[in-house]
Amino acid sequence: MSLLVPKALGVEDYAYWQLFILYSSYVGLALFGIHDGIFLRIGGIKVDDIDWPRVKGEFFLVLIGQLLLAVAATLAIFAGGLADERAFVFLAVLIFGVVVNPAAFLFYVLRAANLPNIFSTASVLSGSIWAAALVALIVVGPENFQPYIVVYIVSQAISSCFCYLHFRKVFACRPSSPRLVIPNLKTDCVAGLKVTMAYYAGSLVVGSTRMLIDGKWGLEAFGIFSFSVSLVNFLLTFMAQVSMVIFPVIRRMGKDSQSDVYRKLRNGLVGILPLMYVLYFPGCYLLKLWLPQYEQSLLYLAIILPVCFFDCKMQLLVNTYLKTYRKENALFWLNAATLVLSLLACFISAFVVSDILLTAVAMVASIGFRSVVSEVYLNRLFCIKAFRPIVGDVLLAAWFVVSAFFFESLPLTIIGVLIYYFYNRRSLLAVCRMVRDALYLLTTNKNVSD
Repeated sequence: MSLLVPKALGVEDYAYWQLFILYSSYVGLALFGIHDGIFLRIGGIKVDDIDWPRVKGEFFLVLIGQLLLAVAATLAIFAGGLADERAFVFLAVLIFGVVVNPAAFLFYVLRAANLPNIFSTASVLSGSIWAAALVALIVVGPENFQPYIVVYIVSQAISSCFCYLHFRKVFACRPSSPRLVIPNLKTDCVAGLKVTMAYYAGSLVVGSTRMLIDGKWGLEAFGIFSFSVSLVNFLLTFMAQVSMVIFPVIRRMGKDSQSDVYRKLRNGLVGILPLMYVLYFPGCYLLKLWLPQYEQSLLYLAIILPVCFFDCKMQLLVNTYLKTYRKENALFWLNAATLVLSLLACFISAFVVSDILLTAVAMVASIGFRSVVSEVYLNRLFCIKAFRPIVGDVLLAAWFVVSAFFFESLPLTIIGVLIYYFYNRRSLLAVCRMVRDALYLLTTNKNVSD
């Protein structure tokens, strides 16, 4: 999507496509946290111990709720008098929500039982269908964005149907009565809404900035800025899925093991994440050859790439462990405070100073602030004194923005990364020892778990 769709569409049509992608990423809000709530409530359970009649009862209530919300929102769109293109985008978002949300609820049940393979297979299925259809669309060459949105929704519908086929035995059972299901639904909603709002408050830090750019500078500027955002979103999405997979595993561990795994994950990220700053330069060179009309987007990318660094740590470390320790309130307030800070800073940058680059800087600074505060909170939870690596993260991000945006210098960036590695040499040595021990176990045919 990030590389082929902008090649096939003009800048304006690509902007409408990005508008659809932006708003469709928030359809999960319509579940009101029920999916996150059941994930928290039964996380770590074995699949044979799941109360499937109650799950089925909750599923049908969720489905009815999605249909009623979609009908109400459709009436509001027709009453609002939007332009045809924007009305089409928002109607497509509503259809997308009805297609994916009920299936997402069931996927979360399996994830809670540490069975992410069904979701992975469904994702591969929808992704493969979408990729094949995308190639066909590029060959046919439609001049507008609407066919791309229709085909994308169809690919997601097939993924949802795969989910329902996998649950056909569950659908064959008799659902629990509403009298038994509704208390569970309320419990899941109350607990899960905090996590859902925390997630979307974090996501809206970037999303609200894009909305402000659309409102202030128009659709074309929104499309160009959104292209740079789409280049980092794939890694953030990947990290979110990794976090979802390791959550049940970490929750089953003892507290000492959880603390040990936290240190190992943090040390591993210290070694891996800075490499994205170095890869920015060869990536930009290739993108300029492929999409010369989006060269300005790469300037934005030089500013917003630290978002990828900080959000990866947030997804893998902070979100995972705060969910494990049932600190949903802390997660919510951390993200909500960041969203308020970002909205205030971005609003001033956009509508008072009227500088789109400063708006991007305000967004990155807000996300960096959230990462620092969240990691300090988590370190205190584990009684770990590790403020030194956090300072290094912030200084490296600032060094990269100066090196990439103002000087466009790969050597300066490499120097900054090497200094960062020297600064965090203890963490790197710990990673090297882990890799050495793992290789030793593999080469000597010993059980890795030993």
